[in-house]
This record gives sequence, C-alpha cells and structure tokens, in this order.
Amino acid sequence: MRLSHLFLYLFIAGLLLGAFWLFFPNHNEPAITTVSSFKPDTVTASPSTIHSSTQTTNTAQTPDINIALLQWRWHEGDQQIYRYNSTFQVKNQSDMAGKTTETVTTVVLEGLLNMRVFQRTDQEISVGFQLSPLHFRIAEKSIASFEKLLGQFFIVVFSLEGKPIRFHFPQTIAENNQPLVTELIQSVQAIIPTGIATQWQSLEQHNTGTYSAKYQRRVNEIEKHKTAYTELKALSQFSNFSSPEIEMNIEIEQSNIRFTPAKQQSWLATFHAEERLRFYASSSPKETMNVSSHVLQLTLTDEKPDLQLAIWQANNDINQVIQAFNQQSGDVQDVLVDLELQQLRNRFAGVSFNDLTTDLVLAVLNQQATTVTMQHFYDLSDYLRAYPEKSGDVLTALQGQEAIPLEASALLIGALNMAGTSEGQTVLANIMTQIQDNHSPYILQAMATTAQVANPSETLVNALWQRAEQQDAIAGVALEVLGGTAKHLLEVGNIQAAEQITKQLTLHLNNTQTATITPSETTPPTTLSLLRALGNSGHPDVFSIIVPYITSADAEARLLAYRSLRHAQDAESLKALINALSQETDVEARRQAVLTLTERQDSTQAVNPICDLLAKEPEIDVRAEMLRFLGRHKADNPRVLNVLQQQLTRESSRDMKKAIYQAIYTE
Repeated sequence: MRLSHLFLYLFIAGLLLGAFWLFFPNHNEPAITTVSSFKPDTVTASPSTIHSSTQTTNTAQTPDINIALLQWRWHEGDQQIYRYNSTFQVKNQSDMAGKTTETVTTVVLEGLLNMRVFQRTDQEISVGFQLSPLHFRIAEKSIASFEKLLGQFFIVVFSLEGKPIRFHFPQTIAENNQPLVTELIQSVQAIIPTGIATQWQSLEQHNTGTYSAKYQRRVNEIEKHKTAYTELKALSQFSNFSSPEIEMNIEIEQSNIRFTPAKQQSWLATFHAEERLRFYASSSPKETMNVSSHVLQLTLTDEKPDLQLAIWQANNDINQVIQAFNQQSGDVQDVLVDLELQQLRNRFAGVSFNDLTTDLVLAVLNQQATTVTMQHFYDLSDYLRAYPEKSGDVLTALQGQEAIPLEASALLIGALNMAGTSEGQTVLANIMTQIQDNHSPYILQAMATTAQVANPSETLVNALWQRAEQQDAIAGVALEVLGGTAKHLLEVGNIQAAEQITKQLTLHLNNTQTATITPSETTPPTTLSLLRALGNSGHPDVFSIIVPYITSADAEARLLAYRSLRHAQDAESLKALINALSQETDVEARRQAVLTLTERQDSTQAVNPICDLLAKEPEIDVRAEMLRFLGRHKADNPRVLNVLQQQLTRESSRDMKKAIYQAIYTE
C-alpha cells in the first residue's frame, strides 16, 4: 500500500467511524480541555449544485391531508426517549506482495437517546440530548472511553426547518472530540421546510463533508436521498499528519433514508437510513480504496427516563444549563445542581416555611384557581429543595393544634417528594410512624406520596413495613405501596432491595394459605392486597407466585391474579391470560385479562385468539377492550384490519363503532 493510500484509509476510517481512530489511536480516555460552542462551518454551494440551502418544489395542486401533516412539531418541555442503533462497516482493499487483501471493520453504537426540548423561539429550538445507557463496539470489542464520551449531556440548537445550527458542550467534551458527539445528531439530519411542498433540496453537513440531498413527501413518511458530496473535509483537519492534503472523491452507491415526524410529540417518530459509499483517489477514479456501509435506526419509545442522568437533572432555564457547561471545573451534573440551589436560595431569601405554608392553605380555603394553588405548591417544593433541613417543619405543622384542610395537607406532604431530598423521605417515614391516630388521613396521604418516590430509601421502606404489620384498616394500603416501591427500586437498579421486598410479600402470601377456597367463601382482604402488591412490584417471575389464584373460586382473586401479570414476560403467564379469554366466566375478570394483554409488551401471540373471539364475545365492555388491543397490534398481523372492518358491520352501538374507527386509524 502506498503512503498516500495509508493516509486515505486513516482519513476514511476516522470520518466514517466517527473519527474514532484519528482522535483516539490508543483508545485513551478523552482529555478535558477548554469548553467551546461548536458551530458548523458555513458552506457555499458550487454553482453546479444548489444555490440555496433549501429549495422547494410543489408538484401537487391539492396536497393530501397526510402530506400536510408531515411537519415538524416542537413543544417546549417535551421529554422523549429514542432507541438508537447505528452500524458502520468499512471494507478496505490493499495490495501487498502481489496479493490483494480485504479487511472488514464493524463499529456498532446502540443505546437510548434521551431528548428534552428546553426552549422554542420564533427562530430556533434548543434541545438537550444524552445517549445513555449505550454500548459502543469496534470489531466486537467494547471501548469504555468512547462510551463515556458519547454518553454525555449536550445541547443542539435547531432551525425551525430542523437543521442543527449550533452545539453547546460541557467541559468534559474536549474541543477536538466534539465532532464525534455532533455526529450523533447530524447523522439523523432531516430538513422539512415550512409550507406543504412535496419536494425540496437541501445542502447539509456532517463529519465527512458537505452533501446535497433531495426530499420527497410520501403519504405517511418523508424520503431523503443524498445525491452528491459537494465538499470533503481534508485529512489534516482530523489528524496530526504533516503530509499534503489527499485529493479524494466519494461515490454514493446507495442512499435510502425514510423518516416520520412525531404527530403528538416533538421532532421524530422514526428515522431509518441505509447508505453505501465508495471512496477513491481523484487520480485513480476506478480504483476503489474503501467501501463503507451504514445502517441507522432511530425509534421513539415509551421507555421511562433514568432520572439520575444530567439531562433530567438540569434546570429548565437553557441559559443556566449553558452557564453550567462553561464552569471551569467539576462534574456537569454537580455544577447544574449547585447553580440551581444557589438560585433557589437567592429567590427565597427572607421567606420562611410558615409564609409559604400559609399561602398554600389560604389558596385552598379561598378556593383559588388551581394554577394559583399549584404555584404555591411548587414554591414550597422548591423551598424544601433549597433548605432540606426545613423538611421536618411539615410534620410539625401536621401535628399542630390547627387542622389543615385535606387538600392542603396532601400538597404539603407531596412537596416532600417533589423536593427530591433524603430529608424529605425521612419526614415521610416519620409521618407514617409517629402520628398516633391510625385513622389519620395524613398517614394515607404520606403513603400515596411514597408510592410516587422514584428512588425510595431504606428508611421509607422500613416505615411501610411497620405500617403493614400493624394489621389495621390501612395495613393493606401499605402492602400495595410496598409492591410499587419494589418496582421503583428495580427501575433505578437496586435489584437486591427490590428482591427483598418481593420475597417478603411472597412469604406473607404463602402464609395466608387462601388460594383454595370454596365458592361460598371470599378471599381475605389481606390476600387481595398482597396480590395487588405483587402485581405492582414488576417482578418478572410473579406468575410462579400467584399461579394458584388463577383458578381460585373467588372471581376477585382471579381478576387480581390476571392484573398482577401485566409486568411478567414469561410464556406460561401469557398462555394463562390467553386461556382466560375463552375460559373465564366472570365478565370483569375476563375484561381484566384483555387489559393485561394490552399492557404487556410480549402479547403478539394473543392477536389471533382475540381475532377469533371478538365476534363471539357477548359483553360489550370486554369487546371494547379487545378492540383497543387489536388497534395496538394492527401492524403486527395483517389479519387485524380485516377483522376490525368485519366487526364494524356487526356493532350497532355508536360508541363501539367509534372504538373500531379509533382502533383502525389511531397510531
């Protein structure tokens, strides 16, 4: 291989593989250097290509309504999560000792892309992104340094057409590493001009260079095709080589990109790209140096956010976020938190807990507008976040001589969780254990608030067990909240604590020994609460625990057993639910079986059985749930639409016909 070919290979590999080898030839940890805001270079198109960044052509005199709906929507405050999958493959040929050798290198990047719309103005939209969790592999080898780099929080400023025009990075992303991160977004670049043009062209940039692209609106999606690279970035721009710049060209052998804007949310619903590029030296156009293939898939999901990520911890104020990026030292997330706390303390200077509590109570007593009352609630929550040591004043207020209206006390207790502090959790536990009156609504309100705590502490869990063991009227509520607490702990990765709760709940259920009862008997309330608790726990093996109650003589126990399987993922529990569709005699229990199947992510196998049973189901409420289920799975089975259309001719109820139309046409 000639020296110029070696440089060309490094250049191509570096750019198409995210510039990984050129930036980090030894896979060292990225260095921390001075922060900067990265702005893509302004590119002037050559006269032979495109004379403006976006040119539109409207060939349809009367655009289809679906085409008109394929527009960007940006909603300030939207929080979304995408599944991101990118696979690069580069084939390189070299001649050594008269023998042609081909090497193939594959790079895979996959993870969850967290997105948050911070601000929208008349000219641009500021959006936060963080790819986490993620996996990055080169030739099947995980590279931790790249995962650390690419998993950081950063800001992209988009034009109203969707073009990324500025990037803001924290100091932990060095300036020479920033193009790596920009490629996460530039690789899913999608431009939609305002109006309802059916065709348009655009000039766009990414790490390889500048290219022209053609767009075409279809009925349910937009197609994009790269047509030609108008400018390529030189090798010297990405490396420390002192050699002359290498003259090279790119032939676009394949470029198929399809995307759909989100209809109810911001930015994209789906994005799929497949492309193949051939690289060759300008002096030898017939001699292929490299061929790169790239497949990229971005799909909007309903995954729950990891609230510990910097993107979700950040203040809503975009200027404050950028200010945190510009701090000279410290972790970005810590800096963001410190800035927010300082801002809150400045805001509440001279304000007391009693001032804020009085405002909240008066707003409730005077029946002020909900927005006014909630603003007082948020003020109190922010105050307790700024001054967590004041959390104990909530318990003092509840134990005071003057009664607090229940609506106000619920908000007062809720502020402990909204503040998000360990001190707040301790006070919630104290409310449940230190208030003497077992019938006090404050205890129930504290339990309801505890059910919403994202990462419950051991102190909070112990308080719930203490309430559950008192065997009073609200012990069952404590058990049910414990189940939900186990699920929250699973979600934040505290598997051991979650398993301990589930193990204790299972032990309590086995000790009740009420799975087999006669038809004239009813299941004890404690058993029913334990079934609800295990359902709330999200435990993947819950079926093996509750299976005796699937065949209970008590319809309510069977209903709760079906309900408890909504988070299960095993084939046996799925089979039990499908069997219940035809074998369950109780209407509400049968309806619950359908509801549970609708909630589960692995219920595709139930499509055909529900298609078979829909016309035979005598109860309208059960049929309504079957329609909802089929609506969710119409893309999984071509039979569904035909079944729904046939059912339309059988239903006489206007509500049921409406439900069928919703199942057919709602995404």
